[in-house]
Amino acid sequence: MSVHTLPDGRVICKWYDETGKARKKYFGRGDLALEKANRHDAFMKDLKREESGEESISVAGLLNAYHIQHLVAQTTRDSDFYRIDRTIGPRLGKIPVDGLKTEHIHKFVNQRLVDGKSISTIKREISLLKAAFSWGARQKPRLVNKNILSDYRIETPEGKDVPSPPTVEEIQSILSHSRKHLQRALILGWYTGIRPGIETSKVKWSDVDFSGSKLRIVSARKGGPAIRYVSLHPHLQEYMEAWIEADKLLLAKKNLATPISAIHVVNYGLSPALSLKHAWTTAKKDAGITRRLRLYDVRHRFATTLLEQGFAGGVVSKLMGHSRADTTQRFYFHVTDKHSTSAVESMTKIGDFLGTSPQKSKPNKTNKTK
Repeated sequence: MSVHTLPDGRVICKWYDETGKARKKYFGRGDLALEKANRHDAFMKDLKREESGEESISVAGLLNAYHIQHLVAQTTRDSDFYRIDRTIGPRLGKIPVDGLKTEHIHKFVNQRLVDGKSISTIKREISLLKAAFSWGARQKPRLVNKNILSDYRIETPEGKDVPSPPTVEEIQSILSHSRKHLQRALILGWYTGIRPGIETSKVKWSDVDFSGSKLRIVSARKGGPAIRYVSLHPHLQEYMEAWIEADKLLLAKKNLATPISAIHVVNYGLSPALSLKHAWTTAKKDAGITRRLRLYDVRHRFATTLLEQGFAGGVVSKLMGHSRADTTQRFYFHVTDKHSTSAVESMTKIGDFLGTSPQKSKPNKTNKTK
């Protein structure tokens, strides 16, 4: 088992399988490829030790194997790699998988809280660890004999770490300070609830049905439908009709043979805008907004607005691309004071229901003095 860099710059990992046949895996070029190759090499060595009965695979080995072999979007792979390399690996990586105990997880969570990390950030880290353990338990031969994480939960303190959706005023201010590609992404998110990032970056003009007023969205791999359709709000359709005309003019100006149907809706000079983080951070700063506010919270606002207007959770869940309706209720319903008041005031007056009217209170009787 070893890592090599070929003359053309490609990095490979070599090892021998159980039959003695030489095997190799390519990882591309550059420092990231070298890092991934070294991780795979460490995993194969861990696996060999486990098969020989020396010891079980380490948590780091399991995470590396899961990261390499589990198919997810590139953006997810990058964020997973960062969490494995910078957070989970250094703290839990050396522990054998079958030796991991609940107290190790408790200690990890408490240390992350001491580091000042939010509950949602820690939950994402634990979710990655749980996914790796669940995957390892399904492999043949099994990499995880006892999954202690299957029922592990982090309780969120009431009122803590709940995202606050952006207000209309905040969105308008950010839009006024945004570049054109970010403006398109924000308006799409506001009117459709589309996920920023992987979903927004995939939308092309071929996905827009102007005559039928519908948008085709290729859903992120979150367990929901692979493809969903969202009706175009009249305001959004007006925006998109203006955008496509602008893109057609730019195509003609650049004298490109690319059909308009192949152009991404959220683009930067007709090239797909794959990342919006920098543009969002800059626009929010220029708008003078200092509170914690993510681009993803525009999606929260979409769901919250529909639920507050009385639309059923199942309808909203379908539009959001969730696999389960209760996901919408648990994570996107931010109850406002106005909504709570409306719910209370909707109760029937008890006097009307009984066919009576409220009686004025009578003054207490007092003894008459003779």
